[in-house]
Amino acid sequence: MIWFSVCLLFLLIFGAGITYLYADKVEGIIVQQLNQKLTRPVAIKDIEFSFFRKFPKASVVITEITVQGLKKEDQAFIDAKKILLSFDMISLIKDEMVINEITAEDATIHIKINKSGKVNYEIFKYHHVPSSKGILNIQEVNLVNTKIVYHDIKPKIKIKAHSFNSRVHLNLSEQKILTCKWDGVLNKLDSREYHVENIPLRGLIEVNISQNEVLYSFTKGKIISLLASVEGKYSKKDQLNRLKFKLTNGDLNQLALLLDKDMQKKIIDRHPEGKLSASGVITSGPQVKSSLLCELELDNGAIQASDHFKIKGVGFSGSLNWKDFTKTSKAILTIKQASLSNGGSTLLAQGTIQGFNRLNSKLHLEGTLDIPSLVNQLYEKEFQVHSGQMLFNTMISGEFGSLIKGGSSHLKHIKSKGKIELKNLSFRSKEISDPISNVNGHLTFDNKRIKLETFTGQINSTKFELNGYLDHYLKKQSDFRINAKIKANQLILEEFLGDDKQKKDDVLYHFNLPKNLHMNLSVLLDTFSFRQFIATDLEGKVSLNDQTLTFNPLSFHSCDGEMSVKGIVDAKEEHKVKYRGLISLKNMDLKKSFFEMENFGQSFLLDRHVSGKIKSKVFFKSESDKQLNMDLSQLLVDADFDITEGSLVQFEPMMELQEFLKKEFNINIKLNNLQFKTLKNNISIKNQTVQIPEMKIASNALNLKVSGAHAFDQKINYLFKIKNKDLFKASKQNSIDLTHGIIDEMNKSSTLPLLMTGTVDEPKFTYDLKTKKEIIKNNLAQEGKAIKELVEKEINEIFDHKEPAVSEKNHTKFKVVWDE
Repeated sequence: MIWFSVCLLFLLIFGAGITYLYADKVEGIIVQQLNQKLTRPVAIKDIEFSFFRKFPKASVVITEITVQGLKKEDQAFIDAKKILLSFDMISLIKDEMVINEITAEDATIHIKINKSGKVNYEIFKYHHVPSSKGILNIQEVNLVNTKIVYHDIKPKIKIKAHSFNSRVHLNLSEQKILTCKWDGVLNKLDSREYHVENIPLRGLIEVNISQNEVLYSFTKGKIISLLASVEGKYSKKDQLNRLKFKLTNGDLNQLALLLDKDMQKKIIDRHPEGKLSASGVITSGPQVKSSLLCELELDNGAIQASDHFKIKGVGFSGSLNWKDFTKTSKAILTIKQASLSNGGSTLLAQGTIQGFNRLNSKLHLEGTLDIPSLVNQLYEKEFQVHSGQMLFNTMISGEFGSLIKGGSSHLKHIKSKGKIELKNLSFRSKEISDPISNVNGHLTFDNKRIKLETFTGQINSTKFELNGYLDHYLKKQSDFRINAKIKANQLILEEFLGDDKQKKDDVLYHFNLPKNLHMNLSVLLDTFSFRQFIATDLEGKVSLNDQTLTFNPLSFHSCDGEMSVKGIVDAKEEHKVKYRGLISLKNMDLKKSFFEMENFGQSFLLDRHVSGKIKSKVFFKSESDKQLNMDLSQLLVDADFDITEGSLVQFEPMMELQEFLKKEFNINIKLNNLQFKTLKNNISIKNQTVQIPEMKIASNALNLKVSGAHAFDQKINYLFKIKNKDLFKASKQNSIDLTHGIIDEMNKSSTLPLLMTGTVDEPKFTYDLKTKKEIIKNNLAQEGKAIKELVEKEINEIFDHKEPAVSEKNHTKFKVVWDE
């Protein structure tokens, strides 16, 4: 301890002596040599000799030093608050003081190359160097808290860096060699096509500057936290820069920071993850487009494809050829082998992807996709998928960038060919809101059509099997064209007309036909129902185009008979649905038909009134609103019908007639249950009025002819021609037949023509004298015709047509003319 104290005391005394003897000499030499050896003026605020600051070397501390740039008005080459010049004490004692180390603190070094290629860092007068080493033989520069700015005007390259504590070894001969153990930050690098900011650097930088080129390298360190090495060559003649790099297991999110700042933002916003190894070459210069060619390997990668969809578990090997940094469309990624394993999805891919925005791709893909995890994130506004897997082997190409950003409307940009198997797919879509579940099947496809093979599934409670084609499925936004054969167990129409909260008998639904769906179907359906209507064994052709549903024809069993429909349902207009068609009925139960067809939209002749078997052809035309409430003013019906074994029960007009006859003639004719063998007629509905031509009801009670009109507001105008023996008796007793009726003495019956007008609730009966005259006239004509036929028969019997033929000229003709 005593020896250490003695040595320290001796050192202090020696240092003080050296300082006293040499301080002024050293300061003078420094000022003199700086003025002699430098090509540009140097401004110094203060200079101070120190023996201890850089011990064992002596040093000179220069405070606030400025070295001028190329021109007086230029920014200073060096502007430092403090510079330390270190030298060997032995050289000082020998009067050969040689400064071989400089330390800059809190300094700014501005390196500039002007338009003509002249540099501002060549500040030494080499041709005046004496035979001795001289004062400056700088071999090492320390940069502490120092800013470095490099500005090359012609190629428009600007670099800003900040050294925390870097150590530079250099040889400032005509061939400048610089080796730097760098610890700092690359604050900014700007070139014509490349811009990055705030990149931490720590490692060994070597620069060899010759007359024609600059060689440089970065090794034994990290860029950000990436283990990377760089070497390059810059040609002064054509200003061409060629940089080679190698990166091993670098974090993808940090590697993205090395991209051009515009591109960097697009990539970083996607939150890339994974370990990347890369090696390649970057070429840039004023005469060429900046480009990148490299080999890539990625392990356990991930990227945010959209706001709601992240691709994970990505493995990759391939190459990137980016021919022009200014155009992301010029980047071509060649995939030697890519894989994805994310949840229930696996994928293998090969091919190419061009452009970081459009992602114009040509790929061979095979694997298994978990559809819910993919679609619910990518197309959450258009689809909701509950379950499903897709097994695929396909070639696919197109602009996937547009698809990711714009959703399924951009499917038209995709071309594809391959095979897909769907397993247990269940989903809803925006266009078709009814749930589609348990979809299984195989399909093959190209860019024009999808072929469906034994496609099964369920919509609501309808189970279906589908075989056919989806044509031009990519041609128009959200447009589907189906040509297929479909089999189904049942179709309950109410399930397709409203939301899940509605019950079967709820009519507050909204009927529409999808704009995006076009189909031509051969249909086999076990059961169809809508409200009360039920049909079985349904078979026929159904097409849907431009929101118009066409049946051509559709036949089925219903109401214990057969029925076929040809017609259309047109839902193009915003607030209405139009119907037009021809219905054929064969041996259908009349009561069931009225009930299931909801009495055909009228309320005067109901299912409780009728029975029998009906054969009919009905043309109809009508309209409804979207809730399927019929607009009766637009109802047009023309129906021919033939009813056998029928009855008319408790029909209000007949009941009113029964009451009238009882009151007027005091007779009791039962009209509450009319039974008849056959009834034929043609009925039309127009302007909310049923028009009934005269029809004859020959029943157990009477012979009745009825014609007239019945409006939907229950206004009536019926003409009854009643022929009955009880009327004959009543007319004799009441002596009214000569005024109102027609007596048939031969048949002991009377025919009474009656008009029933007013309303169903308040009918009015009147005797129709005009009709009475017509009946009498017709009866006389019929009697004359009967007498004529009888006499002609008797004459024919007399002349007996079996006699031998006679010649034309001897033949005598007889003609009997009767006055009718």
